[in-house]
Amino acid sequence: MNNSPDRVFEDILRLLRDDVIPQLEGDALRSQVFGAIFMLKNLQLRVDWGGAPLIDEILAQDTLFDALRALDPPVDVELPKAPRLAPNTPTGERLLALRDEGNVLVSRFIAEGAGRQAGDPVRVAMDALLSAYMRTELELEIRHTPKPMFAEMSSGKAQGG
Repeated sequence: MNNSPDRVFEDILRLLRDDVIPQLEGDALRSQVFGAIFMLKNLQLRVDWGGAPLIDEILAQDTLFDALRALDPPVDVELPKAPRLAPNTPTGERLLALRDEGNVLVSRFIAEGAGRQAGDPVRVAMDALLSAYMRTELELEIRHTPKPMFAEMSSGKAQGG
């Protein structure tokens, strides 16, 4: 079994924090490592399992389950009745492409609204929808961004908590 990306990041962060930083001489060098820790925390919140390897593994399991269901007499283990993935399940790369396509549409939506007169009922509705979307986007960004480490990076010293 493979370690999850979260566990790998936690182990690297712990190693840097507990083993590397205490051995470093000089605040400037330690602040560079705190900067690297901050970047790793950013990645940790954004990185997920690679979709393609997981999809391949799940498809292989489903092939096995199909064969096991066909045994006579049947196995005692309750198996899924059908494949667990929808055809053409998107990979991380496809999800990024979908997000980017959506961003293009949002940009067009903004341009469309800007071309309408202030007070136009459609523009008012578009502005309200866009504001709600922007709030959601901001909440997602905050959720996926680690706590700033400005004090550690500027001083080279660990802060409390």
